[in-house]
Amino acid sequence: MSDKIFRHATVQDPQSIADYFDAIRDGFAAGKLTFSDSKADMSVCPAGMINVEIEVKRKENRRKLTLKFSWREDDGCPAGEDSGLNIEVG
Repeated sequence: MSDKIFRHATVQDPQSIADYFDAIRDGFAAGKLTFSDSKADMSVCPAGMINVEIEVKRKENRRKLTLKFSWREDDGCPAGEDSGLNIEVG
Protein backbone atom coordinates (compact mmCIF):
# COMPACT_ATOMS: atom_id res chain seq x y z
CA MET A 1 0.00 0.00 0.00
CA SER A 2 1.30 3.46 -0.84
CA ASP A 3 1.73 6.14 1.80
CA LYS A 4 -1.14 8.60 2.16
CA ILE A 5 -1.79 11.47 4.56
CA PHE A 6 -5.07 13.22 5.30
CA ARG A 7 -4.83 16.62 7.00
CA HIS A 8 -7.53 19.10 7.85
CA ALA A 9 -7.08 22.29 9.89
CA THR A 10 -9.89 24.56 11.03
CA VAL A 11 -11.13 26.54 14.02
CA GLN A 12 -14.18 25.03 15.72
CA ASP A 13 -16.27 25.67 18.82
CA PRO A 14 -16.12 23.14 21.69
CA GLN A 15 -19.46 21.49 20.77
CA SER A 16 -18.31 20.83 17.20
CA ILE A 17 -15.12 19.27 18.53
CA ALA A 18 -17.19 17.11 20.90
CA ASP A 19 -19.24 15.96 17.87
CA TYR A 20 -16.01 14.97 16.08
CA PHE A 21 -14.90 13.03 19.17
CA ASP A 22 -18.27 11.23 19.22
CA ALA A 23 -17.78 10.21 15.59
CA ILE A 24 -14.22 9.07 16.27
CA ARG A 25 -15.35 7.06 19.31
CA ASP A 26 -18.10 5.42 17.26
CA GLY A 27 -15.63 4.69 14.44
CA PHE A 28 -13.21 2.95 16.79
CA ALA A 29 -16.10 0.87 18.14
CA ALA A 30 -17.25 -0.01 14.60
CA GLY A 31 -13.73 -0.72 13.34
CA LYS A 32 -13.70 1.89 10.56
CA LEU A 33 -13.26 5.66 10.29
CA THR A 34 -13.56 7.70 7.09
CA PHE A 35 -12.16 11.22 7.02
CA SER A 36 -12.96 13.51 4.09
CA ASP A 37 -13.05 17.13 3.01
CA SER A 38 -13.12 18.91 -0.36
CA LYS A 39 -9.45 18.07 -1.01
CA ALA A 40 -8.99 14.45 0.09
CA ASP A 41 -10.44 11.40 1.77
CA MET A 42 -9.03 8.48 3.71
CA SER A 43 -10.43 5.48 5.53
CA VAL A 44 -8.70 3.59 8.32
CA CYS A 45 -9.70 0.38 10.06
CA PRO A 46 -8.44 0.33 13.65
CA ALA A 47 -8.23 -3.16 15.12
CA GLY A 48 -6.19 -5.13 17.64
CA MET A 49 -4.00 -3.33 20.11
CA ILE A 50 -3.81 0.43 19.53
CA ASN A 51 -1.02 2.62 20.83
CA VAL A 52 -2.39 5.78 22.51
CA GLU A 53 -0.28 8.89 23.16
CA ILE A 54 -1.59 11.99 24.94
CA GLU A 55 0.36 15.22 25.26
CA VAL A 56 -0.82 18.45 26.88
CA LYS A 57 1.28 21.61 26.73
CA ARG A 58 0.89 24.96 28.44
CA LYS A 59 3.01 27.96 27.44
CA GLU A 60 2.01 31.39 28.71
CA ASN A 61 -1.66 31.75 27.73
CA ARG A 62 -1.58 29.07 24.99
CA ARG A 63 -2.67 25.45 25.41
CA LYS A 64 -2.19 22.45 23.16
CA LEU A 65 -3.70 18.98 23.39
CA THR A 66 -2.32 16.29 21.07
CA LEU A 67 -3.92 12.87 20.78
CA LYS A 68 -2.19 10.20 18.72
CA PHE A 69 -3.46 6.71 17.94
CA SER A 70 -1.37 4.23 15.96
CA TRP A 71 -1.80 0.61 14.86
CA ARG A 72 -0.98 -1.76 12.03
CA GLU A 73 -3.62 -2.80 9.52
CA ASP A 74 -3.90 -4.86 6.36
CA ASP A 75 -4.86 -3.26 3.04
CA GLY A 76 -8.51 -3.19 2.15
CA CYS A 77 -10.08 -0.22 3.93
CA PRO A 78 -11.98 1.66 1.18
CA ALA A 79 -11.92 5.47 0.94
CA GLY A 80 -14.93 7.81 1.17
CA GLU A 81 -15.53 11.32 -0.17
CA ASP A 82 -17.36 14.58 0.68
CA SER A 83 -16.94 18.38 0.51
CA GLY A 84 -16.68 19.41 4.21
CA LEU A 85 -14.77 17.63 6.95
CA ASN A 86 -16.62 14.45 7.73
CA ILE A 87 -15.73 11.66 10.09
CA GLU A 88 -17.89 8.65 9.33
CA VAL A 89 -18.53 5.44 11.21
CA GLY A 90 -18.31 2.05 9.47
